[in-house]
Amino acid sequence: MTTDPARRLGLGALVHGSGGQLDFAFHADLARTLERGRFDALFVADADADAVTAQEHEHSSTEHFSTEHSRTEPSRTERFEPLTLLAALSLVTERIGLAATAATTYNHPFHIARKFASLDHISGGRAGWNVVISEHELLHRQSDEFVQVVKALWDSFDDDAVVRDKESGRYYDPAGLHTPHHRGEHFTVRGPLNISRPPQGHPVIFQAGSSETGREFAVRHGEVVFVEEQELGAAQDFYADIKARAAGQGRDPAHVLVWPRLTPYGSPERIADHIETWFHARAADGFHLAFLELPGSAEEFVDHVVPLLQRRGLLRTEYEGTTLRENLGLPRPAVRARHLQETGR
Repeated sequence: MTTDPARRLGLGALVHGSGGQLDFAFHADLARTLERGRFDALFVADADADAVTAQEHEHSSTEHFSTEHSRTEPSRTERFEPLTLLAALSLVTERIGLAATAATTYNHPFHIARKFASLDHISGGRAGWNVVISEHELLHRQSDEFVQVVKALWDSFDDDAVVRDKESGRYYDPAGLHTPHHRGEHFTVRGPLNISRPPQGHPVIFQAGSSETGREFAVRHGEVVFVEEQELGAAQDFYADIKARAAGQGRDPAHVLVWPRLTPYGSPERIADHIETWFHARAADGFHLAFLELPGSAEEFVDHVVPLLQRRGLLRTEYEGTTLRENLGLPRPAVRARHLQETGR
């Protein structure tokens, strides 16, 4: 069965949680495997210090934790810093998107804007930011302001403003500078960002939003929205709701993609059937895969499920473009008007 040519099936994969956490060769081989399977993106999550504290507290009531457990169970934070790892992976891959989790609670807008802009330049336009927000109302407002400021910083320069003309001695065209001086409820940030505009304009924004506040945030800022629904009817309801809310925000619903989480198990045919059913039933635009073990499960998916999806006309056989946005079918954002830059809104 062929699919609607206007829609394309997206695939992403979470790549931490198995052996080889601090083995770069492991991550490089896995990234190349996913790229061979024509995945849109791989995701590297992060963990803050609270994760270690919680894990230690959970096991501190027994002596076993301080001996056997500490030797046999990997810490949730035993992993590379995501953006450092992704920058390295950009040198051993060519097309797959490279997305990292970064929470608005534990970072600063200027630093996040600079880091993801740098990754986008290093990778040739393949960076994605998985925005983690708090559901607490105050912190939710903070997250909304945070993302607004980051976007404004990415738009500090017009696309062609940084000319680096040695003969004339001109580094940038002042007419193309948009200095975002932001003073809001939670942040005061003085621009411009000290790097030219990212190749994608903005790195692609991923977001998981199932609650009411999460959905509202997702349709304002998200371009790929993760969802945990595991039942087809509930997933269809979520899909329809996100698309309707996006239209209500004046956005093209086709540019707000919904990706349910999928843990692939069973025969390749069964997995392919599930993906095909949900895609055609408008319950998913793609899937965020959480493999049971790595690299084995990912290799099996690429070798056995991907060919089935390609034969059914669901999945690309070659990448459509060179950037993550192009491969997802998302438009490149234009630089916002100067008066918007100056307020950060």
